Amino acid sequence: MNERTAIELRVAALIRAYADRAPTDVDPMAMARRAAGGSGHTTPAWFGVMPPGRGLVFALVLIALLVSILSGALISGALPLHRDPVQILADRAFVEPFVGLPPEGATPSTPETGELVLSFGGRVHSLGLDFHRMWLYADGRLIWKSNLEGATGVRKLRFGESEPTTGVIEQHLTPEGVELLRSAAIAAGLHDRQPLGPADDPTDWGRPGVLWGGLVMRDGGRLVQAEWSDPALPGRLAVPASWLPASAWEDRRISAYVPSRYAVCVDNATDRPVSERERARIFDLLTRPMKELIRSRAIEPKPGWNDHDPRCTHQVSTDDARVIAATLEDSRLRREPGTPLRYRFAVDELPADRQPFIELLSVLPDGGVVCDCG
Repeated sequence: MNERTAIELRVAALIRAYADRAPTDVDPMAMARRAAGGSGHTTPAWFGVMPPGRGLVFALVLIALLVSILSGALISGALPLHRDPVQILADRAFVEPFVGLPPEGATPSTPETGELVLSFGGRVHSLGLDFHRMWLYADGRLIWKSNLEGATGVRKLRFGESEPTTGVIEQHLTPEGVELLRSAAIAAGLHDRQPLGPADDPTDWGRPGVLWGGLVMRDGGRLVQAEWSDPALPGRLAVPASWLPASAWEDRRISAYVPSRYAVCVDNATDRPVSERERARIFDLLTRPMKELIRSRAIEPKPGWNDHDPRCTHQVSTDDARVIAATLEDSRLRREPGTPLRYRFAVDELPADRQPFIELLSVLPDGGVVCDCG
């Protein structure tokens, strides 16, 4: 291996270690000497550091790189060294937020499944009663959706300079960020933790800081409903970027959540929960070809997946959801304005605002769905 190749490899290795957030205690001169010594060059060293010629250029580049890294760490007061998570672009591809189906070729969120740490949903007083939902996963994914509309109908500009969106958003936290968000919920006076049953609605009236809303947390191996006493908690959960430190973020870009699956769901358009029998009856309102299409495209979800939402009958891949949506567009059902993937039936004995409907909803990593509600 020649002198230039050896030094280039060492510089590249150091850059990779820094980019991967590997802790690195740096002695610039020692690293330069090691790079020079490993080259196998036998000519006299220049000031005991590097042979003359082209190798000197690479040694100077290496020293400049190490000094720059070390200076940044000293200024921030943090060693071992880490790359700044605010400045990086993570490995995941950025996808512009969307409503409905993702753009062709968009890479789904990975991993496909994830363990839910906590979730929150409700109309938050500090956000002008905007309806906000968020889900935090152990792998660091923070997925959320805002209606961007308070009870007064005033639209909310929620992302600073970013465009407002009602799409489902994905950001990434570090393990530190996951623990900080979880600890904030625990510190807010959580009490009356109750196991979350299949038919339970985690939202309720009269809790501090919300017109209505609820919180679900992981307690050991189970999910529990939890109440809180601090009225500031809902706002902190809804807008964590306002208080989490930079080190809590792996990737804070406002990127779209791209699901791997969509749920096929039906509803009775009333305030009553949909029973399994009623769900089957509404599904039977579809034409035979449409029912066969959905059944033929359905994939096997994990057991109990529709305990999250009893309205849902099947899960399909994103590609198959495109086929089903296109077929629904061509059917006798009418698409409801403002809801890109909801289609109303036409039942003669029911008024227009009480017609049952079928819709496609994004499936979350824990098997829940993102409803277009609130």
